[in-house]
Amino acid sequence: MFKSARWKSEKNKVKVVFKLLFHAAKVGEDALMISVVPADVGKPTVKSDKAAVRDGSCFWENPVYETVKFNRDPKSGKIHERIYYFVVGTGSSKVGVIGEASIDFSNYAEATKVSLVPLPLKNSRTEAVLHVSIQRMQEDVEDNETPKSNYKEHSLMSHLSNGDIDGTIKDNSEVAFTTLTFILTVKMLLLVL
Repeated sequence: MFKSARWKSEKNKVKVVFKLLFHAAKVGEDALMISVVPADVGKPTVKSDKAAVRDGSCFWENPVYETVKFNRDPKSGKIHERIYYFVVGTGSSKVGVIGEASIDFSNYAEATKVSLVPLPLKNSRTEAVLHVSIQRMQEDVEDNETPKSNYKEHSLMSHLSNGDIDGTIKDNSEVAFTTLTFILTVKMLLLVL
């Protein structure tokens, strides 16, 4: 007859996977890595590979994937703030920290396109800037109901558009085949859930 308060609170939780690409400018070390640190935890949840610095610039080829859990206000539908720090350093103790930048992932929780964000590194001895590419990959609503397949299909369509981030155009038949394959996979997964 009545649903428990626990059920209501679970329905207002959203889990989003973000794909992060990094590029640092105006840095002066040999090799750097990035630690992704949730503000409420204080410890890194993921670290990037080390990347070489060339001419004061550092580009990480491999993306970092971070799963962020959000709480949604039940009345307004607004997603609550989730602050994360990107700590750039050599990987050796606190002495090797070049600087850090912070970001609120709630600003990107419902984004449909890739966001490119320049973040000045705080506590840096130089004017170093960390450029972050943030792309929402998928979203799951944590509740007892089956997730909506419409969202999955919409998310895929925005992810597999004809234009790629580097400006190249994909063949429509390749996109259609990949889209169809992914949609079928998602629907099969939804049936299992």
